[in-house]
Amino acid sequence: MELLKENKSAMSKKADIVIITYNCRDFTLKCIQSLYQYNSQEINDIIIVDNNSNDDSIEIISNLFPKIKIIKNPENFGYAKAVNIGMDNAKTDIVIVSNADVEYSHNSVRNLLNTFEIDSKIAVTGPQQFYPNEKNQYSWGYTPSLKNVLIQLFSLSVFSYLIYDKIYRNQEKIIDVSYADGAVLAIRKSIFDSLNGFDEVYFFYTEEADFCYRAKKSGYRVVNNTAAKVTHYRGASTTLSGPNEKSVAMMFDTVYLFCQKHLSQFQTKYYFRLLLLNYKKIKLIYNFLSKFKSDAVFQSKIININLYINILKKLIKKNGL
Repeated sequence: MELLKENKSAMSKKADIVIITYNCRDFTLKCIQSLYQYNSQEINDIIIVDNNSNDDSIEIISNLFPKIKIIKNPENFGYAKAVNIGMDNAKTDIVIVSNADVEYSHNSVRNLLNTFEIDSKIAVTGPQQFYPNEKNQYSWGYTPSLKNVLIQLFSLSVFSYLIYDKIYRNQEKIIDVSYADGAVLAIRKSIFDSLNGFDEVYFFYTEEADFCYRAKKSGYRVVNNTAAKVTHYRGASTTLSGPNEKSVAMMFDTVYLFCQKHLSQFQTKYYFRLLLLNYKKIKLIYNFLSKFKSDAVFQSKIININLYINILKKLIKKNGL
C-alpha cells in the first residue's frame, strides 16, 4: 500500500472519458453532468459508445451536449467490444472507461490521474465505489484460481475485505488488487494497446478481470485508489431488482471462459467444484441465521444463493466438470 501524494504534474493532465451505454438515458445524463460539474478541468473529451439503444438516449445527449462524440453501434456488440471501439477513438495517455450508471464526485478524475504518477508500471486503477445510500461497494475482486477460491472457501477473503473496508477505504491509499471492478477503469492507453485491449470473447462480465490478469502477467500493476470516489448504481443495463437467472448464468459462463483461457483443465474443474462448495457453505450459514432473522432483505439473499447454486450445478454438469 502507498499513500497517495498530490502531484502537481498530474494536475495538468487530462483524460478522455469513454462511457458505454445501452438503454440508460437518465443514468448517462447524470454521469455526464457529474463529470462536467466536478471534474471539468481534467476532461479532454467524452466519448459515448452506444450499443444500439432503442430509447432516445442518443438524441437527448446530442441535443444537450453537442460537443460530445457519440458512436452508435449498429447492434449490441457487448461491453468488451464497445470499450475497444471507444479506446480506438481516445487520444489521451490515460483513458477512463465508465459504465453509464456512475456519478463522479469532486476531483475523482484528478485522483485517478494522479495514481499513474506514482509508478510507470501501473496499468489500471479503479476508484472507491459507493451505493447511492453512501454504503461502501467492493471495488475490486479476486481473479478465478484455485488459490483464490480456497481463500473464499475458508473465509479468508472476508478478512481482506474487512481490512480494506475498515482501514484503507477511508484513507488516501493505493492498494494493489487482483483486478479492479469494471464500472470505472482508468487505463494507461499504451499498455491497453500493447495487450490488444479487451478480449471480445466476453460479451458482458469478466472482461475487466481478464484484462487485469493479462496486465499483471506482463509485469504491470493493477491498483485501487481509495482517494477517488464515485457512486455506482449497479445494473443499469441489466436489472435494478437484483440478480436474475439470465444475468447470473451469463456471469458464470464468462468465468468459465476465463478459466478455459488461463487455467488448466484440472484447475478449472476444481475451481468450479470448490466454488459450488463455497456457495453451499454460505447457504448453510444463511439457513442458520434465518432462525434469528427473517426480514425481506435477508430472505432475498437466501433466494439469490439458491439461484447461484442451481446455475453452478447446471454449468458443472453441462461442461463435465
